[in-house]
Amino acid sequence: MFSNGDIARSLTRSNPRSKSLTLQIIQDDNYMPMTVKSNQDLNHIRNISLYGLEGDIGTFPHTLPFSQLYPLCCSHIRNFVNEYYMFSDESIHSQHDVDEILRKVQNSQ
Repeated sequence: MFSNGDIARSLTRSNPRSKSLTLQIIQDDNYMPMTVKSNQDLNHIRNISLYGLEGDIGTFPHTLPFSQLYPLCCSHIRNFVNEYYMFSDESIHSQHDVDEILRKVQNSQ
């Protein structure tokens, strides 16, 4: 099991400016399962989440198997990846270059 510090360090290792946002997400979480009250709320969470909300939910309110930490971290990760690709589109012109940079970052950790 990871501690809060382990989660924060792994999410901020390659992007120090995101450290305060990541710590804030972790500190604000109540670690209780989320409850969605409508299909609109569920669709919003599905659009943010990276994995795990397939299938229909019959009735509302419905308790999800994770706290608010999961969708907030998914959103944070998506933003980081989008910012990286925006940066790489401006300065790197080959997918091979992008893959090589990602490989170097991964190997340096």
